[in-house]
Amino acid sequence: MTTPAATEIPPLRITRLVMHNIKKIRAIDISPPEDVVVIGGMNDQGKSCVLDGIQLALDEASIRKQIPRPIRDGAESGSIDLELSAAERNVTD
Repeated sequence: MTTPAATEIPPLRITRLVMHNIKKIRAIDISPPEDVVVIGGMNDQGKSCVLDGIQLALDEASIRKQIPRPIRDGAESGSIDLELSAAERNVTD
């Protein structure tokens, strides 16, 4: 079964992610220059926190069961700003 083109959701790409006081993250501002971004680092540096922040921004209800208090310990509040844009598609038959 195919989805009608009128209701098709285009692929999205993250153009900017700004997080403050989410899990272990005090503050980050990421503006990926390309379609692929590698988030790397040693253990316990916050890589998973970045991914959790993206998931919180996209679907807070589903991840709130896993992370009941996403605000960083010691902080009163936190924020996530996630900017998305339509990604270009390269489709070949």
